Amino acid sequence: MWTRPLTTSDSTRQDEALEALAADQGHFPVAPEDLPSLLEALLLVSPEPAKLQDLATATGVSTAAIQVALDRMNGSDDRGWAIIQHNRTVYLSTAPRWAEHVRHF
Repeated sequence: MWTRPLTTSDSTRQDEALEALAADQGHFPVAPEDLPSLLEALLLVSPEPAKLQDLATATGVSTAAIQVALDRMNGSDDRGWAIIQHNRTVYLSTAPRWAEHVRHF
């Protein structure tokens, strides 16, 4: 049970609340080096664009940590996918550089 309301805009309190929620759900924060891999797995199974907050809750890390990991993931040119972000949601799409091949397929 929450010991304080989540109405504050203080990011530290929000991060602590997310960690408490994740612990209550049996999840523990993922190691930073494993976060991109976990995000990739979550985005692959998501039937619709995932909310940043939902990814943070599922992984037990802050939305800021999610954003950093997504930026790193999207900065890699050796993938066949790209991360698309819109209105605080995220999904995987084919990499633009492979558009012609994908279209032909």
